[in-house]
Amino acid sequence: MRTVLVMVVLSATLRAAVPPQQVTWVQPGVTPNQAQSFFYSLTITEEGNPTPRVVSLLGVLCGGATDAAECSARLPDAAQSAIITGNSSQIKALDGRTNQSSPASAPFAGNQGCIFRDTLYAIGQRAQAQARKQELNALLAEFQRAKMDHVSTTNLKGNAFLVIEECVGFLVPEGRKQ
Repeated sequence: MRTVLVMVVLSATLRAAVPPQQVTWVQPGVTPNQAQSFFYSLTITEEGNPTPRVVSLLGVLCGGATDAAECSARLPDAAQSAIITGNSSQIKALDGRTNQSSPASAPFAGNQGCIFRDTLYAIGQRAQAQARKQELNALLAEFQRAKMDHVSTTNLKGNAFLVIEECVGFLVPEGRKQ
């Protein structure tokens, strides 16, 4: 059993809630009915995290030629990090009747930008959030995990701060200005 994967890229030019994503692939050497009976999983490797995360793909639909099934599935919410720039994913199939598993597909890379607080930002877009002084370091760390780079921190009044960051799509090293 061999798996070939092609990620469908949905463009996201404006800041928005993370839109539904879809993953599509070709399952060679099997009929669409056979391919649709398999169980599929997506292994996501996030930049800076050595522990890959495995997510099941549900609701897989397959069609196409009798010797190369074309399949697709909605990317579950738990797999949103697969679309983030710099992260990579691989798909595997499991035939539940024979318990035979396919080798992992070639890795494919996310390229949609950054996700901060359930909002998708394109590369170059800016996000902002407010925090009290005692919450500032946690907020900066949250932005960093979202692959954002620090632009500015402004003291609004008393204990309130406004932080502005820009989506760069890679982990920015520690030591950013505050």
